[in-house]
Amino acid sequence: MYCTCFIGEDRDLSDSGEFQIHSPTGLATWNPSNRMLTGDQVTIDAILAQLSDRKETICDVGTLWMEQREPIAVAFTAEVLGFELSGDVPEWGFIRE
Repeated sequence: MYCTCFIGEDRDLSDSGEFQIHSPTGLATWNPSNRMLTGDQVTIDAILAQLSDRKETICDVGTLWMEQREPIAVAFTAEVLGFELSGDVPEWGFIRE
């Protein structure tokens, strides 16, 4: 599922508006002002447990930092976990189409 590639120490992060993550336990929100998740802690913990905090290449998504501050990584991970997204969800590749 993931291909790990180390490509320097820079932290180039994408931009996104606010989006919501709906899980069976509740609602979490990714907030662009602080680049963090807020809301249902069970949902947040499930997402954070999957993020490596390293730069990784994901087929059809690209290379990005797998951390909470990267909205594409958060949204992608939430979808992989089976959670539904709403709001200003970041777009990536044909996976989102």
